[in-house]
Amino acid sequence: MTVVKGKYFYGTEIVLLDNGEYGYKGGLRFKKNTNPHIVATSRLRFGKHTSYNDDKSVNDNLEYRIIGDSSYIIK
Repeated sequence: MTVVKGKYFYGTEIVLLDNGEYGYKGGLRFKKNTNPHIVATSRLRFGKHTSYNDDKSVNDNLEYRIIGDSSYIIK
């Protein structure tokens, strides 16, 4: 799902493992632009980001906050 708000759009990055289970999941913010390279390089993480092991257990659980044009780990 993609959400557009102001000069940004938001989406969720999902990486699936070979077994079809989640390997990674987390929110991203991009700046709107007609140049795909500029959009790709504007990517910032926000919210909860979780990476998983093959056995579905949580490997890492981080929370990000965007301040200005930077993303910071807050938990």
